[in-house]
Amino acid sequence: MALDITDEFRTIVDHKRKNLDDSRRSKLGRPSHVVPGDAQIDGAPPFMQAYMKEAYTILQHIVSLTRMLAAVRRAYLDVHARPPPVTRQVVRALDLSGLDVWGDIKFFTNAERDQIDMQARTILARCADRVRDMEILEKPRFATSNRLYRLLPTLLLPDNVAAASDFVSAHCAGVTWYLTWRLTQVSQMQRDMQEERVRREMERTRTFGSGVAREVVGLKPNASEPTKPESSSWFGSASSVLGTSRLVQQNFHPEELDPLSSDEDEDDVELSASQIQQFEAENSQILRSAEDTLAAVQQAEARLLEISALQAELVSQLTRQTEISDQLYEDAIATSEMVGKGNIQLREARRRAREGRKWLLVFLIGASLSLLFLHYY
Repeated sequence: MALDITDEFRTIVDHKRKNLDDSRRSKLGRPSHVVPGDAQIDGAPPFMQAYMKEAYTILQHIVSLTRMLAAVRRAYLDVHARPPPVTRQVVRALDLSGLDVWGDIKFFTNAERDQIDMQARTILARCADRVRDMEILEKPRFATSNRLYRLLPTLLLPDNVAAASDFVSAHCAGVTWYLTWRLTQVSQMQRDMQEERVRREMERTRTFGSGVAREVVGLKPNASEPTKPESSSWFGSASSVLGTSRLVQQNFHPEELDPLSSDEDEDDVELSASQIQQFEAENSQILRSAEDTLAAVQQAEARLLEISALQAELVSQLTRQTEISDQLYEDAIATSEMVGKGNIQLREARRRAREGRKWLLVFLIGASLSLLFLHYY
């Protein structure tokens, strides 16, 4: 688990700054907004300031989406909970920006679950597009800085300018890599929730079809009859209901009744027919409910395929950014080593030039004295 040690870092920096002398402290206190390769426009914010502001904005959206998914997970996965009949048909307008309202929500309808999936997928897609825009924004700056280094001689460049440019590029690549990694984690979280929702919906459909249909029929298998394998879907239970109703109709023959039967038997026959009609009506209701549940499951599976495609795209982008970050880090280290070697060579050249000037001065003085000696004598 990552730890936030920003406060400790700032404390150490303040302590180190207090121990410096006044000249170096004033030099470090001046803000530096110049980034190598940054063509600054009049009135425009500095490159790194705008770049990091955009990065923090994207990170804030990712954190808000993560907290929202964690807050609605319980109600989102509770597919057995049902709202009151009055508010069942009302689709609430869900606001993903406010996290305070999620604690009071105890249930979601399928339409609201689909709305959550759609808004979460939209946020992930927009954040991924903005991360790609940040990469595109970094490429011209890096290309401009490299073109500048190729045109200017090495001696005309300030110290550590090349290393600073490479480290800035590595830093920007690390920022985009971290944002893409957070997007991948959030998309995986939403994918797990959708998979769990589909699994629970399918389990609820099977349980609802096999259990409720048997309760509606109200028949229990006799011990003498052979036990039939229980259907694993609601279609089997519905067919058993229809088969039972047809069996009742086939076994009932009005001509076999005794003409001297009492009026109570006729009432019983009429009641059995009404029960059959009631069973058929309830069976139709069960079928409609199961069809609605199946449609919701199919729609959830479609949403799951979409978020899976988005996650695969984010993973490929994360892999590519990892390779770019590693390459930029290696280039920055190599450039830093080259700058260090170049500084050593420059110091050696200055030392040799100083010694050469001394020997030249000695030679000129000796030659002057020799000419004076020859002139007088």
